[in-house]
Amino acid sequence: MNELDVINNISKKLNIDYAEAKKQLQAILDVITEELINGGTVKLVDFGSFEVVRRAERKGYQPFYKKEIIIPACNEPVFKVGKALKDLIKEN
Repeated sequence: MNELDVINNISKKLNIDYAEAKKQLQAILDVITEELINGGTVKLVDFGSFEVVRRAERKGYQPFYKKEIIIPACNEPVFKVGKALKDLIKEN
């Protein structure tokens, strides 16, 4: 399923037009993105949580040149699945 499919499903479920569904989806994504940029966490009960984790500097390997490289530390967004969603997926 891609973004277009998601928007079409939202518009059908809420009985609204495509443009309005697209605005609503974009608003949700903007809220989540802004919270993560500010270092916060977004928890959606039974669905999961979005948060930012700090990845430490680590050693890597560059196969083309066959040498070790240092991968710098960075912040990375992650999604942790909620128990209810995990259980629903396991059942199907």
